[in-house]
Amino acid sequence: MKKFGNVALLAVAITAFACVCMWGCGVDDGWGEREFRAYDVAKVVGFVDDSLVILADSREWMQETPDYAIGGHGHQRIRVFNYRVQEDGPRWTDTLDNFVDECDYVLGQLSDSVVWGGANFSLY
Repeated sequence: MKKFGNVALLAVAITAFACVCMWGCGVDDGWGEREFRAYDVAKVVGFVDDSLVILADSREWMQETPDYAIGGHGHQRIRVFNYRVQEDGPRWTDTLDNFVDECDYVLGQLSDSVVWGGANFSLY
């Protein structure tokens, strides 16, 4: 009986130690989820030939935790539409999967290859 009592006491002590070590552990890691809102209003950033128009936009995001709230723009998107022919959607589209506040990646690419657009243009 005495030996069983020591084993039980040791098991209780180990369980209590494990519970104390995990105190405060939870599923919430302190980082809030990023909430992406709808895409901003698209802006015309260029024309190709006489029938294609290039539009650029981005999504606004917000991240809130108990300590802070931050936000910015990300997921920049370029879409190419044929405005001379009625179509259901864009001819081509591409997005960047990032959380950068600056949308200059898109605009830098466009300034090299289209009629107008570039460094002096802002998406927001």
